[in-house]
Amino acid sequence: MPWRDSPRAKVAVHRFEMPGAIESREFEGLDVLIHGALVEYGPAHRDADATNRAGAERVIEIARRHGIRVIFLSTLSAHADARSHYGRNKLELERLFDPDRDCILRLGLVLGQGGLFGNMVGMIRSASFIPLPDGGKQPIQTLWMEDLLDVFERVATRGIAGGYALATAEVTTMRELYETVIAGLGVKRTLVPVPLALVGAGVAVLEALRIPFGINSENVLGIKCLRAYDLALDLAALGITPLPLRESVARLLTMESDRKRERA
Repeated sequence: MPWRDSPRAKVAVHRFEMPGAIESREFEGLDVLIHGALVEYGPAHRDADATNRAGAERVIEIARRHGIRVIFLSTLSAHADARSHYGRNKLELERLFDPDRDCILRLGLVLGQGGLFGNMVGMIRSASFIPLPDGGKQPIQTLWMEDLLDVFERVATRGIAGGYALATAEVTTMRELYETVIAGLGVKRTLVPVPLALVGAGVAVLEALRIPFGINSENVLGIKCLRAYDLALDLAALGITPLPLRESVARLLTMESDRKRERA
């Protein structure tokens, strides 16, 4: 049974502002805390990396005081060759946690409502021609949101600690991801290969003009450094086989359609 539906689960949701407005009293009585908060680096938040570090240090300090285990949400983009602030900052923050006590989950591209995937679906819905950076040859490993929730339950109830990469063992490409969403939506779209450098230049101009777009400069830097991982050992340790890309996209689009019918 998913942890959020379990009658044993006691889940508290609070809104905090990092790093200063994190109150110790709000953590009383907790057993496990999931830390995924992030200030995204960009023109409006040039101090994001320092803010994220200070916020994580504050969370860890309070968690230690109350005897709380922490699940830290990192990313497969956090590696030594990362160029984006997102990847480099997540890698830096990972080092703050205790692998003998806490659990670090390096996530693939999470398939759920909103986020980068939600932006991509929105772009496919609204545009006839879809730019595909460098032809979409970049490796992608995805993670269905329900599988992430399942892992939260496993880590929390079984005392799992250490660092684990979490995504499908299956490696697809950016092009296959777009084609899967296009097929799931039942629309006709033209995928146009575009040099990544040109995409980066275009995104930089849009950001300077403060024109909203589906991706930003950080995303472009992340795309440059995408890599494939052998996740067999990590998935076995977590005891999970994540849902493959096509099944994940099909379920997500079905859920979206059901919600639209309910609102109609």
